[in-house]
Amino acid sequence: SLDKYFDILSRIEHDRWCAEKYADGWTYAEGPKNNALKHNPCLIPYDDLPDNEKSKDWETMKVILDHIKQNKYAKL
Repeated sequence: SLDKYFDILSRIEHDRWCAEKYADGWTYAEGPKNNALKHNPCLIPYDDLPDNEKSKDWETMKVILDHIKQNKYAKL
């Protein structure tokens, strides 16, 4: 089962998301996210994220893994 890989895949997803944001000109800043200035407090290492932010990466991976399972892209 791919479920055992949830943690590592969630970390990879966060790194991917950060890279995408940095490539689009976003930077880390404390406080609330500011779309106009492209500041986001979540552009930090995965281990430093609060649990509510980590859960977003987990949910993304759950959707992807469920899609893989439903479409039989992997034998699980």
